[in-house]
Amino acid sequence: MKYKLYKFLSLLKNKKLSYLIKDDYARNSKYYSGIYNCFVLIVTENGKKIANAIFFEDPCLPYIWRLGHMQVNENFRRKGVGPRIIKEISEYVKSRKGRKIIVYASKQNTKARKFYSKNKFINEGILKKHKLGKEDMYLMSKFLK
Repeated sequence: MKYKLYKFLSLLKNKKLSYLIKDDYARNSKYYSGIYNCFVLIVTENGKKIANAIFFEDPCLPYIWRLGHMQVNENFRRKGVGPRIIKEISEYVKSRKGRKIIVYASKQNTKARKFYSKNKFINEGILKKHKLGKEDMYLMSKFLK
């Protein structure tokens, strides 16, 4: 499998962390297959994966990007890893002329909604019974300058 590899180290204060973005990696997953500009950001510490995020460009509206998945190892939560992921993704999206990042957050997942709010995402609406026809989802957006 071929993919482009980008290292984002310049914005990091903690030199033990390394950020990698792999282009086209996520295309091979079942859920994200067929998405053209799909990226995986992997955060490692001392060679071990501690967090990851999948984000992609909207194929119809190229200035809008979607954060499709984000996960931080429980041992590294509340240590600034999540906000750094959002910052790295925001900088990357801006470099690609993106103006907005959207994310869907479950109505029941108050921790996720609080996290995104703290990271400058605003609630733009509620999608009724959006997830599998059962669960309400909040559409949250971060506008980039």
